[in-house]
Amino acid sequence: MTELFTWTSIATLGGATTAVELLTELFKDISFLKKLPTRLLSFIIAAAVMTAAFVFTEPFSLSGLFLTIFNSAFISLSANGVYDTLTRNKK
Repeated sequence: MTELFTWTSIATLGGATTAVELLTELFKDISFLKKLPTRLLSFIIAAAVMTAAFVFTEPFSLSGLFLTIFNSAFISLSANGVYDTLTRNKK
């Protein structure tokens, strides 16, 4: 594999969680995004990542699009849990 991410790998639990964690960390300190709770920002990013992964890897279906919302919640909560676990000992 010559790429760190592919749309197929981002469509997996591990790939999506990693992508959402990285993007949330990058974007949460941007001035106009600081007003959003980090967990909400994480969900918005997860929804964007999962929707893009769905659009680029699967044939379009309305049911699949709705499933991305549920998957986004799961991915967002997973990414938040990873962050909380990694920073727990630092506090």
